[in-house]
Amino acid sequence: MTVSYNEKVLKIIKLHNIKLTEKGLIYQFDVDDNNGVLMGESGTKISIIKE
Repeated sequence: MTVSYNEKVLKIIKLHNIKLTEKGLIYQFDVDDNNGVLMGESGTKISIIKE
């Protein structure tokens, strides 16, 4: 799956980590961008690009 995040197109490889905190749900995805990790909180909008 590819997503648009901060005007960059990133390919999500897998869900790396997910946890529930006092602020809400925190999730991390491994992305194909120099071994980067995409992090977000519940309510964060990430646009999915159809392949």
